[in-house]
Amino acid sequence: MRDSRRRSPARRPARRHPPTLRLEFLEPRILLSGNGLEDDPTSLLGPLIAPTLEMGPMPLPRLSNDTFGDDCLAPMDSEYLLEAEGGEGEAGTLGANPFETFTYETESNGLPILHSYLAAPAAIYIDFDGDDSRGVVYAPYDVDGNPSTFNATEQANIVECWRQVSAFFAMFNVDVTTDKAVVTTGNPLWKPTAWMVMTPDEGNGWNYVNVFPNTTSMSYGKGAYTTSRITVIPHEIGHNFGLLHASEYNALGVKTREYSGQLDPLHGPIMGVDYAGVVQKWTLWHKSSNSSGDPDPRTIQDDMAVIAGDLDNYGGDGYRPDDFDGTAGSIANATSLYVNGATQAIVGIIERLTDVDTFSFVSTGGRYAISAGRDFPAGVDLTLSIYDASNVLIASEDGDPRAVPYTMVYDQFVTMDLAAGTYYATVESRGNYGDVGQYLLRINPLPAGWSADDIGLTGMPGYSSHDAGTFTVAGSGNITGTADAAHYVYQTLKGDGSITVRVASLTNTNSSAKAGVMIRESLNVDSRMVNVYLRPGSGVYSDYRGTTGGNALSNGSNTSSSITAPYWLQLTRSGDTFTTAYSSNGTSWTTLSTRTVTMGETVYIGVTTCSANNKLLNTATYTNVSLTGNVNSAPTLNALAAPSGLATTGKTSDSISLTWNAVADATGYRIEQSSDGVNYTQVGTTAAGVLAYTATGLADFNR
Repeated sequence: MRDSRRRSPARRPARRHPPTLRLEFLEPRILLSGNGLEDDPTSLLGPLIAPTLEMGPMPLPRLSNDTFGDDCLAPMDSEYLLEAEGGEGEAGTLGANPFETFTYETESNGLPILHSYLAAPAAIYIDFDGDDSRGVVYAPYDVDGNPSTFNATEQANIVECWRQVSAFFAMFNVDVTTDKAVVTTGNPLWKPTAWMVMTPDEGNGWNYVNVFPNTTSMSYGKGAYTTSRITVIPHEIGHNFGLLHASEYNALGVKTREYSGQLDPLHGPIMGVDYAGVVQKWTLWHKSSNSSGDPDPRTIQDDMAVIAGDLDNYGGDGYRPDDFDGTAGSIANATSLYVNGATQAIVGIIERLTDVDTFSFVSTGGRYAISAGRDFPAGVDLTLSIYDASNVLIASEDGDPRAVPYTMVYDQFVTMDLAAGTYYATVESRGNYGDVGQYLLRINPLPAGWSADDIGLTGMPGYSSHDAGTFTVAGSGNITGTADAAHYVYQTLKGDGSITVRVASLTNTNSSAKAGVMIRESLNVDSRMVNVYLRPGSGVYSDYRGTTGGNALSNGSNTSSSITAPYWLQLTRSGDTFTTAYSSNGTSWTTLSTRTVTMGETVYIGVTTCSANNKLLNTATYTNVSLTGNVNSAPTLNALAAPSGLATTGKTSDSISLTWNAVADATGYRIEQSSDGVNYTQVGTTAAGVLAYTATGLADFNR
């Protein structure tokens, strides 16, 4: 304990708790099995066992000791996306303008003073400054071996940790803060608080259960988790509010795991294995025990209702007041987006499942990439709708996040051509449990013919923009294994052709991060593909996937230290032969590899970026982008009328059956599908005499 690092806290009597300790070992696994949320827990457990919903506080506080193995963890990079500048001024607060430089003031020892929602009636205090409020001395968070001050790296780590924890609680009427004033009696900022200490004196995480509000520290986490496992904080704070673990039971009602694993990659339970899955969120799931302390599969825990039920004692319903106006299907009461150069954007929060936020933006005429995505690590699932000035819906995106093999996440992307004028975007929850939280709406210009989207299951949604000949393409995930995850800005290529780019820069998010070009047979995660790319260090590399669903394999490399960005890359298709090449000047080229991969006549060709780290975006820039070949070719038109009598004859959870009337002189029929009503892809064909087709493997929104 160092007095030089702390302001003197007002002393209050410590609460007394039963002296029993539950030691609960967490298995060192990341991918654990669990019933998906689309499954009915009642039917899984049998008709004679009906669930009971317990949302109230437990009778007595208990002690939860979460033993987390470090061997499970992949340390986060110390470079963060949030630009933060310490200094004089107001305490750092989160705002809706994503282009503002984030600033904060510090204590005299350099500790950042941060508030996520200063006006909230209650707080979550993350104490990095050491604590002795319970008579036990806990040392401050420290990285450099000098615990008397916080250096620039420690400040950056604290700011990013606080930002991520704020995202997990953004929908609640609570202030996530590093300011001790909220627990200092007599201070104007004092408020009911959940108090968690991050300290090197703890080896894992533990917490007293159902003790909010706290007069002393009641939640504790390992200091190193400030960067390597931030989810330990919402997990332990969840206990502080009264939550127990999300557990797994078998069909006989026997508890098989104290900590539930991921329910699917999009539902890593914060109160289970809190780091499981790609997206972690609050869940409605089986509780570890009932009010008598016994395992009971009939007891369901509503995480959000428990937290809100504690917070509503201090005003409102426990959820944050609505930040932006909006009504479904209407452009009334729209808020203008913030503008930075050619990009328009805003940060918003879906506080409740019924919330709708409406925004206006301006098109100067041209093509735009419009995206509404999670503000990492938020778990909100969004619906995005675009309207013209006459309130006519012109596009929408509501991808089913459970589409197998998870080709979509919660983030929505629409690329479309817009005439000059004012347009409107509405953002709302998809309506399933936990589909609330913080998001980023972004409008970026693209050149004619280009489209942008995330491929696969990315931890952070990517984006693409174009300005003055430079593409900026940011993506997380990785192109590897049997399922790719990256951001891709692309066109279609029919037959032979090539793409040439100069990779001007990329972000060192991981030694395996990639910035380059790629040709894919489809936008599915397991598509055949060939790429060529640079990494943050040096060298040029190529991978390929020769069969659908196969592994991505090395296609050659040159690891010369002289090959670093800026550098030129080229990928050429001639039939089923793909040639990769590189150049220091864009004139003299060296072939890296030649590979035969069978693909259809029409493929996707474009620029791709991935971070090899789901917690960070690799933001790369590309110049001198050029394509050859028959790109974005229009379909061959004829004088035949469209088939009449189109009818649905059957429908299942993932398929639809169609019939139609014959068209004279037709030689066959092509069936296409769209996720947004704007961009269509072919899903099948029939011969001239075949007037029925069943499309399978569809998500709800495509049926």
